[in-house]
Amino acid sequence: LHIAQPKPLQAGIYLSFREFRQNQPSVKGGTIRIKGNPERDIIDKREVQFKGLGDRIKAKDLSKSIWGFCDGERVYINNWLVFQHASFSPLHSLGDYCPFIGRESAYQLVGSSVGTLVNETPAKRAYVFDATRGQAYLLDEERIEAILSGRGNLLHQYRQERDPQNPRTKIWYISAATQDQR
Repeated sequence: LHIAQPKPLQAGIYLSFREFRQNQPSVKGGTIRIKGNPERDIIDKREVQFKGLGDRIKAKDLSKSIWGFCDGERVYINNWLVFQHASFSPLHSLGDYCPFIGRESAYQLVGSSVGTLVNETPAKRAYVFDATRGQAYLLDEERIEAILSGRGNLLHQYRQERDPQNPRTKIWYISAATQDQR
């Protein structure tokens, strides 16, 4: 990916993965503001304000129609594309692998063939956006080992971690591997 490095990130809305990859948001010129702390792992769509970015995108369709956005400092992926819920997650680093924390859909079907819709808040989990394939994946052990293998001592260090299943631990190691790419 190496999204426009060393160019600074361009603030705006990415309508597609291609725009993200090229660091060329097609909707720009206004302001993007996140209510509260923008460092949170998951930001509800109602907490993101897009002002003065033109009429190409209607606010009500925003959560389903865009790939993500950049506020000039961080890139946020649209969780609708991955989990079908209206929120955004910041990418913790940019490179071939872009780690983030997400949460699968709060609704799940359980029970017999008729089934019951249950609303539970699933735990936050570590994911990685594979920028070479344009896909997001759960950061399970197999994927972490594949990403960290051949990256110096990172895989060995990860295996020695006290809490390797912690999403923050996984994010840290993938971010470190991404930094090694530069």
